[in-house]
Amino acid sequence: MTRRCSKMVLIGLDGVCPEAILRLIEKGKLPTFKRLIDNGVFAENALAPYPTITPPNWTTIVTGAWPGTHGITGFWVHNPGEPLDKTHCAVTTDFCHADYLWDAAGKEGMKCIIMNYPTSYGANPPGSVVIGGSGLAINESGVGLEEESSEKLICTVCNEQLFATDGYARAATVEVVGAEGWKNLPQDAGEAYEVALPLYYPDARVPVAERQTWHLLLPESDGIYERAVLCKERDYDTRLAELEPGKWSDRIVEAFETERGRVEAAFKVQLLELSDDGEVVRLYFTPICRLSGWSVPDDAADELRHVEGLPMPGSRLASYSLGWMGPDAHMDLYDMMHDWYAAAAAKLLRSGEWNMLFMHAHPPDWLAHRILNESDELINQDPESLRVHDGMMTRCYESIDRMIAKITDAAGDDALVVVVSDHGTAPKGNGFPLRKVLEDAGYLAHKDDGSVDWSNTKAVPQRVCYVYLNVKGRDPSGIVEPGEEYERVRDEVIDLLRNYVDPKTALRPMALVLKREDARVLGIYGDIIGDIVYALRPPYGGVHGQRLTTAKRGTASLNPLIIMTGPYLKKGLRLKRNFWLLDLVPTICHIMELPVPEHTEGAVIHQALEDPDIDRKGREELKRDYEELLRNYNSATLGGV
Repeated sequence: MTRRCSKMVLIGLDGVCPEAILRLIEKGKLPTFKRLIDNGVFAENALAPYPTITPPNWTTIVTGAWPGTHGITGFWVHNPGEPLDKTHCAVTTDFCHADYLWDAAGKEGMKCIIMNYPTSYGANPPGSVVIGGSGLAINESGVGLEEESSEKLICTVCNEQLFATDGYARAATVEVVGAEGWKNLPQDAGEAYEVALPLYYPDARVPVAERQTWHLLLPESDGIYERAVLCKERDYDTRLAELEPGKWSDRIVEAFETERGRVEAAFKVQLLELSDDGEVVRLYFTPICRLSGWSVPDDAADELRHVEGLPMPGSRLASYSLGWMGPDAHMDLYDMMHDWYAAAAAKLLRSGEWNMLFMHAHPPDWLAHRILNESDELINQDPESLRVHDGMMTRCYESIDRMIAKITDAAGDDALVVVVSDHGTAPKGNGFPLRKVLEDAGYLAHKDDGSVDWSNTKAVPQRVCYVYLNVKGRDPSGIVEPGEEYERVRDEVIDLLRNYVDPKTALRPMALVLKREDARVLGIYGDIIGDIVYALRPPYGGVHGQRLTTAKRGTASLNPLIIMTGPYLKKGLRLKRNFWLLDLVPTICHIMELPVPEHTEGAVIHQALEDPDIDRKGREELKRDYEELLRNYNSATLGGV
């Protein structure tokens, strides 16, 4: 079948704020974003389902279904009947009850590339390639994790490491001593020093069985120490990198023996600090990134073994906030991730037959969680801090712009391009002490050890925006009787939350508080959500999650980014109408003449199309051709009688 459009790339950018994109374009930055907007459709009123959080909304983007339909209603999911404090990390297809667009395309014989897409772990459309998907980044996994803690998104091989003579949090403190027992030292090493580096492999998903101690040699030159050599042993011939302060090493590939066998992994190091006298040393290791084990089929990773950048886990990159490094070095890590996504996607696009690319990059969301408040001119009143952190955010967006340019160049001019975020981000505000409010009112009780006393608890918070009642017969330790008591307690808790006034600000933190059945208007429903759903209003809540998609604070909002460009789309359109994330799938299917996945609930955005009536006109033309053919046939047949 010849289709109107047979290629599509969907580039997902987690937490990217449309206001930031437009602001930077006005400053003459982001040429790729500007080109896409000028030649396509920009949704001025893009909307995301609630809660404004990663797994539900990325699932909505590729199913066209509301979270209440596809079943992923938070970063974590709760199975009815399990203890109310038990949840599961929602990164696998097991939790999704709706058909994906890549499955519908696969049934039509299309080949898909699915790269680092949240909730895609377990996806395997026929003839397709799946890269990552078990977490928010390559070499990061939440599969099988329970309870609500991003601290448990663990890494392969391990997270970042720091070795320093001065004490730093989460770092290894090391000592500079005279170099002794070294082999093959060059003659110009002088009065060399050395530092033992016992690798400590933080946040390793699979423990490293054979822990190694490497060595840093500090050669002396005219009484000055201005370079270092990283070696595996006290043997100069085992050197891995020659280092100068402030410069990154080349990519290093080494084998590591883990409890599940030998794996090869890549990383870089930077000598962040070296005093002239050699007594102060600070050496940084990026996460050690496994080069295989995260693709389907298994050998697909081999094709990406030598691409630029690093397949780096990023959820726990804390080197800047811990004071390990400055802003420039920290932003280099974001460049490495974006470089890898760009190079990997381009390699796959250019190396074989393909029809659809679905990819996701999480770095902008991580950075927003870490520095968004400091980068917002309406929030941060410190000019120097604002300059530094606005520069970091700008550099992240410029890095993304380059990434998109490389991917779209590899996709070709005939591809449909979709650039989308799952939600925006706005500066975080005050916290809301929900557990304390419930406890003070007598609905939530704790034991002396801090655990929940279920025998005296009627209501408990769960996940990002839910309150569950502890219902007898439904929940393992339930005490609230179904029926009349359930409704009475639920009404009491709703009134408590709606009427709560923050004693520090005299403000009511709640934007809304709804019964489960009333939350259908938000796209969440059924027994997979709490008995009560709430949303906070600015200035309360984090950068996203507990705020509605239209919430604004500072210079930003929670509205997602949607840009579409390519065949059959208008050019330079600033679309005014509402454009929900779930409208993407039916619009893509309409342009590409694909069957809509079974559970899709969105609508085709006809106003974005060059010719909204193209299908009707095609049917009319086909009908005219048929009628003419029939007339000719009848004429020929009757004329021959």
